[in-house]
Amino acid sequence: MDIYGARKLHFYDIDEASEHFKSYDNFMSIVPGSSGMLDYEKRFCVLGTSFVSLSYSPSGWGYRTSNEMDGFLITMPHSGFMQWRNYNGTHRAERGAIVVADQREIFFANYAADISYTTIYLSNADIVKQLTLILGYPPRTRIFFDKKLCERWQINSIQKLVETIMDFAERSPIFVRKVADSLKESLIGFCLSNFHNNYTMNILAPEKSITPTPHSINRAAEYMASSVDPHLTVCEVAAHAGLSVRSLQMGFRQFKNMTPIVFLREQRLEKARCLLSMEENTLKPKEIAYACGFTNYQSFCKYYSLKYFVHPSFIGRPVYSKES
Repeated sequence: MDIYGARKLHFYDIDEASEHFKSYDNFMSIVPGSSGMLDYEKRFCVLGTSFVSLSYSPSGWGYRTSNEMDGFLITMPHSGFMQWRNYNGTHRAERGAIVVADQREIFFANYAADISYTTIYLSNADIVKQLTLILGYPPRTRIFFDKKLCERWQINSIQKLVETIMDFAERSPIFVRKVADSLKESLIGFCLSNFHNNYTMNILAPEKSITPTPHSINRAAEYMASSVDPHLTVCEVAAHAGLSVRSLQMGFRQFKNMTPIVFLREQRLEKARCLLSMEENTLKPKEIAYACGFTNYQSFCKYYSLKYFVHPSFIGRPVYSKES
């Protein structure tokens, strides 16, 4: 699932609610509230394989699930209470608490009437990517969070992050995926750093960046050279190469004598020059600039002229002699 966007939904029908959850890759058998009715509304923002949501249910509701989702569920009740069952028994959380649970272990949950709560689902894939960036190497074991209670400031901080994501998703005239990803990374980074887990000591210890090798740097360089994504970030390149951002930058200075950003620009300029020089080329310089990953044509022209001592718009033009 690689979906981005925000929506507001209000469910009164069990089948409709079940279809909604099924569409996001998780089978749920919906259980109505104590009155036998379902009244459940939510604002939610899907961020690739993770999501955040703000929910309220006057009737209360519940679900049974076989859990096909591989990730972690963080829930904060603001009113009312919730209960869930896993293989370790039945658990309960009330207003002011925060629950961090492995979604794969939950097979039943129910929410009391008049409950309002915040939900954060962080996919294991997103967590592994973020851990790789923090540690400088891919995690060797699955992360697990212990049962240590969180402090009030931590709950308030994570709530503000969720509200910031929702405000951006709902109010921004254009949903920019890279902005959403940056906000998601901030949310995951906060959780990893502040919710005690089996990697806490590695995260909080003085930085021990993995030493970059020519192989890891060449792997990053090949990834950048093959990408025309105009929004490619250094974080994505580092994650692909299995390095921290710091190690990636250090490695490029050591083995390429330039920063990753400069290397990426040089690769795209060379690709643009080759396309402009082709006899069969029918694309305009601006179209080639965009095709090679440049989002700003003026910047492309500036860097192209500095590198090749000619404006890209002159490439391929016929040359006329004075006599003609």
